[in-house]
Amino acid sequence: MRFSRINLLPLEHATVHKYWRCHNRAYLLSGHHLKALYLKCTEIGLNHRNTDNQVKVHAYSVMDNHVHQIVSYSGALTKLCHFMRVAHGVFGRRFNRLQKRSGAVANDRPKTALLQNDFHSMRAQFYVEANPIRARMCMAENLKLQTFTSYRYYAYGIVDEQTKLISPPTWYIKLGGTPKERQAKYRSLFKAYLEKTDEMTVKLEMITPFVGEKDWADTQKLRALRLVQLGMLLARPPPG
Repeated sequence: MRFSRINLLPLEHATVHKYWRCHNRAYLLSGHHLKALYLKCTEIGLNHRNTDNQVKVHAYSVMDNHVHQIVSYSGALTKLCHFMRVAHGVFGRRFNRLQKRSGAVANDRPKTALLQNDFHSMRAQFYVEANPIRARMCMAENLKLQTFTSYRYYAYGIVDEQTKLISPPTWYIKLGGTPKERQAKYRSLFKAYLEKTDEMTVKLEMITPFVGEKDWADTQKLRALRLVQLGMLLARPPPG
């Protein structure tokens, strides 16, 4: 059964793993200028009046044919929807004009997996930032040199045109009393994640709509199913 976003996510606030793939799995984002364009459009979405400063991007990895982001919203789920609509709408128009093409850029609407808590948000962020390593674009020790991943900001404090849109999550701020302490702790945690996490296990963990402990995920699935059933019931015409 396919669930709508309103059935899957809380209405008030949440942190999600946002993911989308290019149409037909094509490598449409090859080239630094196209990746930079996507992040610029992300910034436009964050600053749009309908987003109302209620959406934050915590992490990202822009690959050649797909994009991962860790995003939180507060106030209302509609803020997240406005953000994505604006960012992807502007990007699609600018991308097609630049490439002299037409049609869809994304294969489907973005997936937004709900993250249970700070621990699972941290793991999801590590998963996102490790994408270039899994794609064999670089070794772990050279991830700092990958322009279009947020790892550079968290591990080394690099602020530039790409990383300036990042809003650090609370769990990161708690890693240390100074930026240098937080960066050192982050590098240590990230290294431990790479060494101790089985690649297939973490991939299976991240492709579900609810990323967290099994009991919690089962509860969320049941909640979503009940919302769908309630919507179907309300949509039925009255008898006779």
